[in-house]
Amino acid sequence: MDSFPDVPSLTDVELKDLIRKLTAEEVAISPDRRRHADVGEVGETGAAISYRRRVVHGKLDILRGALVERLRKEAEDEGDGGADA
Repeated sequence: MDSFPDVPSLTDVELKDLIRKLTAEEVAISPDRRRHADVGEVGETGAAISYRRRVVHGKLDILRGALVERLRKEAEDEGDGGADA
């Protein structure tokens, strides 16, 4: 199993790149794309594919949540900065 990065230590660019990569992986795992030779292992069952998709979705949820929180904090900080001026 792949290790999950320390999300707070990622830069915004690294975080967005990881989200893009995992989104592409999720699309590649989609059932209608399984017939491509580079996706999935030979003989991989529907249950195994479903598990892989759930893992990728979970990672994406965590990463997207972290990105939204960063953007929200950034917007709040900008709003607070304008009030102090």
